[in-house]
Amino acid sequence: MMLSISRTCLRGIYSCHWTSPKGDRNRACCWLSFLSFVSILALSWMYVCFIAFNDHNDVNCQAFKALKKWVNWYMIVMIISAVLATYCLLLLVFGLLHLAIREPLDLHWLHKVFCFLGLLTVTLGTAGFCIKWKEEWQTIYMSFQATAPFLQLGAVVALTLISWLVFQSYHTAQTAACKVFIMVTFLVVSAAVFLCPLAICSPCITSNLPPKPALVGHRGAPMLAPENTMMSFRKSMECGVVAFETDVQLSKDMKPFLMHDDGPSFLLRTTDVKETFLGRDADMHANFTLQELQTLNAGEWL
Repeated sequence: MMLSISRTCLRGIYSCHWTSPKGDRNRACCWLSFLSFVSILALSWMYVCFIAFNDHNDVNCQAFKALKKWVNWYMIVMIISAVLATYCLLLLVFGLLHLAIREPLDLHWLHKVFCFLGLLTVTLGTAGFCIKWKEEWQTIYMSFQATAPFLQLGAVVALTLISWLVFQSYHTAQTAACKVFIMVTFLVVSAAVFLCPLAICSPCITSNLPPKPALVGHRGAPMLAPENTMMSFRKSMECGVVAFETDVQLSKDMKPFLMHDDGPSFLLRTTDVKETFLGRDADMHANFTLQELQTLNAGEWL
């Protein structure tokens, strides 16, 4: 009973039929191969979008110059990419489950349209990267070098999980040509996954390393001493910083002092304002004079 219900649900999602479809098996397998191809492309495109996220404002600025309207376009692209990759992968899983339970494959025409739209989206996105943002490919390549071992591990796990379906399809194939196609495709993909590390050079394994980055003390050395204090700045100097980054604000009597936080409760995180000035812990910095600020303890945790 449960198996029958599962078959019906899978059939309804993948084929949009509640009864077993009767179609060309070879054509159905071709559509499954096409779906696999689009799924890999969609997953790769989503990876590219996530890797390039640190520079997303470049895309937003380009879009603003063209459309004269500021919207977080990159986030929209990321959402579309994630939805596309999820849709294709789920559809691929349903197709593989069809093979597992020996259910006839018949991808619905609407899914085919969405697959073509997904392929078009990835193609246009890649073309846009190449034309408008080609310098980002270097960053993506370096990120790929760093994450390649984890990606390969995931690919090996995926191959292992679907290998039994591949061999089942091989044994149930009706023609020798179909068997050869299945086996050759699986062997080529497996070889590519297992041998790809030979073609990837890690950026960490090189004899020509560039000079190490200069250190800047962000509010001093807040992991070693209270931030924005002389003690913190001295600690950062011991670490060899070349510059300090700090934040200057004005007190009620227009005296400058160092403090990162702003707005209500700006003193609550780094000082004992709650105990020193009862009822004033939510005040703005403009409500405290320099003399009052000097009575606060910003380093008790040491």
